[in-house]
Amino acid sequence: MKKPIPRMTDEELMQLARRKVAMKKTFQIHLAVYILVNLFLVFIFFVTTRNSWDNYFWPIWPLMGWGLGLGIHGAVVYSNVFSSGNDQVMKEYQKLKDAASIDPGE
Repeated sequence: MKKPIPRMTDEELMQLARRKVAMKKTFQIHLAVYILVNLFLVFIFFVTTRNSWDNYFWPIWPLMGWGLGLGIHGAVVYSNVFSSGNDQVMKEYQKLKDAASIDPGE
């Protein structure tokens, strides 16, 4: 059963839905930057090692460290991250409105 949330006005629900969508979009940007920067670091590694596979793979440290932070960020905002903005706002709004209408005694 979904956890009931306190009764809110439509405006409060819409503000909360917008905030949640903003968090999800922020995660998408974080993920994109993580991928681009780490691809660049791996590219630097391969260019500077001159195809010698004996060298220490140093990009593993930013991949793992930043990846841990990214994983935590994703866990905080976990949801259907890749849907469009307005559509996602309306989905969040409806979800919150449905949850607000649940009587805590049920």
